[in-house]
Amino acid sequence: MRKLFILTLLFVGISINYSAADHPIKLTSSMIKYDAKTKSIRVECKVFFDDFAPVISASLIKSINQSNLTKDDLRRIENYFIEKYKITINGKTLPWEIKSYDIAKRETILTLVFTHSNITLNKGDQIHIENALLFEVFGDIQSNWMTLRFPPFLKNEYFECTTFNQKYSHTL
Repeated sequence: MRKLFILTLLFVGISINYSAADHPIKLTSSMIKYDAKTKSIRVECKVFFDDFAPVISASLIKSINQSNLTKDDLRRIENYFIEKYKITINGKTLPWEIKSYDIAKRETILTLVFTHSNITLNKGDQIHIENALLFEVFGDIQSNWMTLRFPPFLKNEYFECTTFNQKYSHTL
């Protein structure tokens, strides 16, 4: 929880102290949570919009300035996540569908929420996560931080994906 709080403060501080084009840190932050009651996995990913938009399309910058993503923008974002951000459980890759998005004040941080339902996890299940977001643009200076909460198996697990290590695996 402490690392998540620090990461949130980092995002807020950067968005306040730098214009969107000037921030020196290239990172994403994800919270991946399993809810046994609803049998669902929820992924909330925060990304600096000015880093992310050009990877998707030039028109995305215009959409974000209007604080309204088009269906085509959302489809492109989903396709990018399908390619670069994968969660596999027991060999089955979860499909992505954006459930919601939020554009932070000053339009610097885009928060995307993905969910997947009808998942029952058991002791011994294999979870594999690959997070290659933005490495094709920023290489070694990109960092993708993830917090995993899979009660009762994982309370808080923290992992950083770098250009040299973009994968995380765990046996529940």
